[in-house]
Amino acid sequence: MAWGLAMWSLATLLTPWAANHSTTSLLAVRAFFGLTEGVALPSISTLLSRWFPTQERASAMGISMAGFHLGNVTGLLLTLVMLSTMGISGPFILLSSIGPLWLTVWAYTVTNDPRESRYISKSEVRVIQAGKFDSPKK
Repeated sequence: MAWGLAMWSLATLLTPWAANHSTTSLLAVRAFFGLTEGVALPSISTLLSRWFPTQERASAMGISMAGFHLGNVTGLLLTLVMLSTMGISGPFILLSSIGPLWLTVWAYTVTNDPRESRYISKSEVRVIQAGKFDSPKK
């Protein structure tokens, strides 16, 4: 997930340059963006399977997908405002700069396994582990 975020932030930053350079460059950068963004949903599914008991996974995935789509809609609406105030390159530069900030927070707070997290209690880890019906995978 972290690598995907870093790469799609880079692709977002390169989009105005590519658009000014050539149609081929723009298509290549946007294809790269699509490929790197493609890691988001599988990564979210994997993390939720590790962080939620089996009986809570569907709800967690539903909430995550609602947030995913709400973020898309909000971003599209805010982009219109940014375009009118910052010009055509402004939203790309601003949104690509948010990625590394989010990545920094992610790197220091999110772990692949709840047992490795310093932000949840041992009792929470026990609840998560007790609610898993499948065997843990490395």
